Amino acid sequence: YDLDDITLTVRTDSGTNAVSNGSFETGNFTGWTTSQPATPLQSWTIADQSSSTPQRGTYLAQNGFDGTSGEFVMYQDIAIPSTTRAEQMVELSWRDSIWWEMSPYGAMQDRAFIVELRDSMNSTVAEIYRFTLKAGTDGSTGWQTHSIGLNAWQGQSLRLTFREVVPENFTGPASFSIDDIGVRLQTTTLTNLVTNGSFESGSFSSWTKSDMPNPYSAYTVVTSSGSGFWEPQRGDKVATNGFDGGGPGEYTLAQTVTLPSISGNGIIELSWRDSIFWDMATYGAMVPRIFSVEVLDSSDNLLAIVHSKRLEPATLGSTGWILHRASLNTWAGQTVKLMFRHYVPESFTGPANFSIDDIRVETLTTTAGGTVVSGTVESAGGNVLPNISVTLQLADGTIMKSKTNQFGRFSFEGVPAGSNAVISVSSKKHSFSQTSQVRSVTADISDIRFIASN
Repeated sequence: YDLDDITLTVRTDSGTNAVSNGSFETGNFTGWTTSQPATPLQSWTIADQSSSTPQRGTYLAQNGFDGTSGEFVMYQDIAIPSTTRAEQMVELSWRDSIWWEMSPYGAMQDRAFIVELRDSMNSTVAEIYRFTLKAGTDGSTGWQTHSIGLNAWQGQSLRLTFREVVPENFTGPASFSIDDIGVRLQTTTLTNLVTNGSFESGSFSSWTKSDMPNPYSAYTVVTSSGSGFWEPQRGDKVATNGFDGGGPGEYTLAQTVTLPSISGNGIIELSWRDSIFWDMATYGAMVPRIFSVEVLDSSDNLLAIVHSKRLEPATLGSTGWILHRASLNTWAGQTVKLMFRHYVPESFTGPANFSIDDIRVETLTTTAGGTVVSGTVESAGGNVLPNISVTLQLADGTIMKSKTNQFGRFSFEGVPAGSNAVISVSSKKHSFSQTSQVRSVTADISDIRFIASN
């Protein structure tokens, strides 16, 4: 587990995107170079709102992620900006959505979506993200927002490359969509209320930490550079543990912070970036491991779990860096403890590593619109469910309605930032153990999932 750069800040960006045509608003691939397998299921194409769900503007790029063996590739040569102050970072961000059906068609090898930085000779400098489509599975990610720090390569001219590897011939239909690609200089502008949030002191000063008995890798602060998944996202230090060991037990890291009071459309937002690697398929794991982000009161009583991630038995994987957000408005004006907890229920059932960085609690001022709330509806087996009714209701009684498209996706646009929303699903054909979810809308949300029980 790696933890870095926890702050209470306001973040702004320079407004200049080093990526040209990152949202494909030219209606074509101007600025990009693309290639694909000899016979693709669906070629690289630009789609509009009539047949897809663009995440910014009117257009997005997509392809079929299947065909004869080969690769779908899209790249652009960019000049990565340089930071001039300690509170700045260079950030790559994009949004993608992947759907696949590989169980009925005899797939024996995994497909992979990879994001890389390459040099002028097209040699790989760093693999910064990987998502694996496991052979014999079906699934849909829905729209995901990814955000990765590029400080290690600031000031360099590199090739930003998106690759989809198809190792076999026509082993199941799929779809890959991508939008809103950007490389920007981000700046934090308010005082950080978390002390030593990036561990740039080289120690755990101001933090309270604990390791599980006989840890696979105890908490430590390390300096890292250019190592992809474990590359610090801000600064050059990161706190790390192995997320395995002689369980049952847990790793914990905590710090007490005082949250400011807010008014109007103000938002107190906790955000962080994490990257998880695990191998629980090889060593007989039977029980999930759990990473949770918690808010505790002054007596260490649990107030809320604002994020939870399960590492399931008999699986292995790597998430790459993902940006997460959670609202802390409920505790405005209070002193709370932020707790990062890793529970390991068994003893040495597979190596793992959890990297986390750029964790902040930000005070933001928003306008009353502009966010997009979206997600997927799926069967218990992971297949997408089209034409399912979904509603979103705000506290003031406003109701928005949507239906899932052919990929099981629903979307609500113009949801006021700073509001609480109840998202509900209904169907005459399918039943759901969880028919509604309550979300605090501080920014775009794309990870809502409803799973039918029949």
